Amino acid sequence: MHDERRSLTSPGYGSAPRLWVTTNPRTARLLVIGVVIAVLAVLVVVVTLIVVLENRKGPTSHTPLPQAVTLASIMTHLKALEGIALGPGGGSRAVLTGYNKSAEYVMDQLSANTDCDLYTQEFLVPVYTQLSDPVVALQQPYNLSFVVGSDFLQTRYGGNGEYNILAPVFDIGDGCNASDHTNFPPGAIAIAQNGGRCVQYDKALNAEALNAAALLIVMSRGAAPAYGRVRSVGWSPGIPLVRIPVLSISTTMGTLVRNVIASASINLVTNSSVVIANTFNVLCATKSGDPERTVVVGAHLDGVPEGPGINDDGSGSATVLEMAIQVHKTGMPLTNRILFAWWGSEEWRTTWGSCPE
Repeated sequence: MHDERRSLTSPGYGSAPRLWVTTNPRTARLLVIGVVIAVLAVLVVVVTLIVVLENRKGPTSHTPLPQAVTLASIMTHLKALEGIALGPGGGSRAVLTGYNKSAEYVMDQLSANTDCDLYTQEFLVPVYTQLSDPVVALQQPYNLSFVVGSDFLQTRYGGNGEYNILAPVFDIGDGCNASDHTNFPPGAIAIAQNGGRCVQYDKALNAEALNAAALLIVMSRGAAPAYGRVRSVGWSPGIPLVRIPVLSISTTMGTLVRNVIASASINLVTNSSVVIANTFNVLCATKSGDPERTVVVGAHLDGVPEGPGINDDGSGSATVLEMAIQVHKTGMPLTNRILFAWWGSEEWRTTWGSCPE
């Protein structure tokens, strides 16, 4: 991700900052109050940074942490993580590819360069993979093939397995209450409007309860299809996963299908998988500092399957790693215990294990 925000002197903002003047007394008072609040906020941030980063007691003889953590050291870790991602195993640092080796690198560095209490926290995570592009075509009342990307997208966690469905279409409104559609024909493809009283995950479970073969979710107000996620955000074992294919479709496609729904028949082909994988967080607690007052410093160590994940969030993981190393090497006296953490499944948006004791 790149920052597209421009500076005050960049094109579109003029060549220099401009002075804003008001003659309205009320506006002037509000401006003064706003400036005072802003200054106080900055002071609070500065004081917080000093407390968290220095976290010291008594006189200091160590190198301040912001100076000890160097760009060169962070880059060394980043290059190591990039090498893991680009090596054998899939070209990424995702849960099923390079995450375990990334965690091994972090733990090796911590073991060699710190004396922290190092341990892992294991948990389960559902990992979704789209194995091929979905295909959707109207068969009745006339033949029309829809275009993946512009007309429709398969949602993540929408479908587990290989499907080739030819079925009529039935409108279930907003899809938020299965009991509203007792006349739903089993095996039909359900179509529902996005939004309303429930989230897409609820719509998908309701479609399954109706014995629908698949679900089409129509985006609202002219929106394009979205590569969303039909799964509980805080998933943990026991929470159901969606079995049937779920596709997000454009407003235009939804309108077309609904206009011919009385005689519509759609062929839908998908191929995806959901596997429950074991993964873990890496945790490193300093031996010194008050354990009743713990400062947690963390970043997610996993990446998306599509690439090395160096910016998101290899950069954070490398920085936290070097901070942990330098807290030990500089001998920084700690008032509070620091728990350094590298999370194992941020990209899949799961509950990252239980809270450490």
